[in-house]
Amino acid sequence: MEKKEGKEKWSREDVLKVMQDRGRESFISEKYLSAFEASRGRVLEVGGESDLVTRASADYGENTVKMFGSIVDKKRAALYRWLYGEDVDVVVADEVVGEIQAIDGDVTVMVNCPGGDIGDGTVIRQALQKKINDGHQVTMFNVGFMGSMATAVGLDAQRWITADMASFYVHDSSRFMVTAGRFRAEDLDKLSRYYGRRRDALVQFNTELVEFYHKRSGLSKDELSEMMYEETEFIGQNAVDAGFFDEVYKVEKKEDESVSEGVTEGAVAEVGLEDFLAFEKGMLMSF
Repeated sequence: MEKKEGKEKWSREDVLKVMQDRGRESFISEKYLSAFEASRGRVLEVGGESDLVTRASADYGENTVKMFGSIVDKKRAALYRWLYGEDVDVVVADEVVGEIQAIDGDVTVMVNCPGGDIGDGTVIRQALQKKINDGHQVTMFNVGFMGSMATAVGLDAQRWITADMASFYVHDSSRFMVTAGRFRAEDLDKLSRYYGRRRDALVQFNTELVEFYHKRSGLSKDELSEMMYEETEFIGQNAVDAGFFDEVYKVEKKEDESVSEGVTEGAVAEVGLEDFLAFEKGMLMSF
């Protein structure tokens, strides 16, 4: 790393190396990563997200908002865009809320999102709830992958649609924490209180998710809690049969269609997931 004005300056290669070294050692399981990667392949087989949105919008209205990539705060979004360019797929609450507010009428949210920050996801949820309170219909449309916090953003939406090859993935909420160094007894007491508060927040959020899933699906809360603990994936019709979605959108593969654009999108989305898994506050402060 080069030095600039007495401070380490990280290159793109430095950051990517950290991601590769640490990306799969965080709180998201290999099972989750495998499900996401498999969904990428299914999306690319039918032409990529852009084509899916074009086709679905023709059937479900043009007032669409895209949630592609991980839900991140502004600081992380700036980092990703520095690393991969302005076109990288990230979901930033302020930007999505602005798009929602600009629509005068019903809204369809196109989702291909592995999840992300609970706080920023909640801000988007509140904007959608306001649309509903104003008398408009909100439709959640899973065009690829809907997991973790992405399943909670549309908690109050009246209509849920899934593409027939799309994945809906439920798991217990979690938080990535890194603690290293030497600690005195009083330091450990402080850490215990710190982590205890975060544990309580996760328990509360899990409880809210179970309640929502119960209302949508009709499945028992005990069964849903077990599904979340074990991490459970539903694909297409299975998500409808389980009660999470209302209908399936059948996607026909176009035999004469090039998917080169979709491959590019897929590469960005996959790297975005690794970023989502690997980064922590201390890393961001290096920039």
